[in-house]
Amino acid sequence: HLQEISKDKKHILFADDDEIPAEAKSYVYSAEKLGIITGTKNTNNEICFNPNNSITRAEASIIINNIIDHSAFCNYSFEDSVPTWAEDSVSSMYELGIFTTEDGYINASQKITKAETAKLLDRLKDLIF
Repeated sequence: HLQEISKDKKHILFADDDEIPAEAKSYVYSAEKLGIITGTKNTNNEICFNPNNSITRAEASIIINNIIDHSAFCNYSFEDSVPTWAEDSVSSMYELGIFTTEDGYINASQKITKAETAKLLDRLKDLIF
C-alpha cells in the first residue's frame, strides 16, 4: 500500500505542499519516496509538485518507466521532437507498445487526456499482470 509507506514523513517534500489536496498527500509522498514521481523547479529554484497541472506524454512516460524500470534497446526516431530528458522513457514506452505513433509522430509534448491515461494504464496492466 503506497499510503502506508509515507506515514513517517514529517517534512514537506514540495514547496507547494499546501496546494496538494489532503486526501492525496500520502499518495504523492509515497510515489515520491518510491522514485515514481519527482517535482519540478520553480523560478525560486524550489522543488514543486504542481498538483493542479496536467502532464504531457513525455512526463507520463517518465512516471510509467519509473514504475517498470525498462531500458529501451535503442532510442527511436520520431517525426516530431522528444525532450532530451524523456528520450529514453519515450523510447521504452514505444518499444513496449504502451505508446504508439500517429503517422510517425509520438506527440511527446501533447497533454495527456483521461481517455489516453486509461488506454496507457490498460497497456501497462497487460505488461505487469
